Amino acid sequence: MSATTAGTKTTMGLTGIRGFWKDSKSMEASTDAALSPIPRFGRRVLTFVLLAVLDVNLRLIRRFRPDDPAVWPNDTYDWVPKVEAGYDVIRREVEAYVAASAAPMPHVAELAGLDLETERGGSVVLNDAGAWRGVVFYMGGHWIEETAELFPETVALLRDIPRINSIGFTGLDPHSHIEEHVGPNKGALRYQLPILVPGEYGDARIRIVDEMVPWVEGQSLIFDLAVNHEAWNDSDGFRVLLNLEAHTPLPQPLDTYNRFIQWFYRYHPSHRGLGERTVEIQQRRAAQRPTA
Repeated sequence: MSATTAGTKTTMGLTGIRGFWKDSKSMEASTDAALSPIPRFGRRVLTFVLLAVLDVNLRLIRRFRPDDPAVWPNDTYDWVPKVEAGYDVIRREVEAYVAASAAPMPHVAELAGLDLETERGGSVVLNDAGAWRGVVFYMGGHWIEETAELFPETVALLRDIPRINSIGFTGLDPHSHIEEHVGPNKGALRYQLPILVPGEYGDARIRIVDEMVPWVEGQSLIFDLAVNHEAWNDSDGFRVLLNLEAHTPLPQPLDTYNRFIQWFYRYHPSHRGLGERTVEIQQRRAAQRPTA
């Protein structure tokens, strides 16, 4: 899960550079607390460089892999059958987590360190109806123990999967809509395993470019994060997905460059500080939980 924009820049040139600098300013305005030891100008430079190398990565992949699909087959990764086989275990842990709190998951604005009522908060979370929620337990090469310990069997199932940027669950409240958006990271694919899908077939669904895909419990979905997509939950229930952000399979030498980009991506404003905020949120939720 990450904050995304409605489009991506694909022109490097002077116009592109100016655009990256402008974008870095607006993005850093929403992440004042992230990397706080670094002055704001330094954070802006870091974001500018990251946006530029992400753009190079996007253009290289499009140049040398122009026929890559928006929706990828499930045999893209050899670990998919193992994850699907663990569906029942994952579902039990998700149901226990959701039942343990009045708020099923933190709002993504809270994870981003933003106030949902502010203009910045609304622009980052992207949902124009209902609420988009999430809980993260792996980010930037590190397990977040405060949340990972809530899903021990799930973590055991996923721990050895290689080349992953993030792992967590996302929730979508009843009658919610996530606006169309395009992710900034062409070098990663989104793997989703639907865990709780309420309502009738198609009530909970995602549009990926021009393909409408209903979520089905236990059936994997893999798609390109850097294409236009939007999501709905038109049911009366709470929808939950397991989400992994996995490196896109690429030939050499593109794969080596992409591995560096994915390491660097942990410094994207949507990722910086997320682990620390997740710990703070979980500690606060644990303190508020009623005792027997």
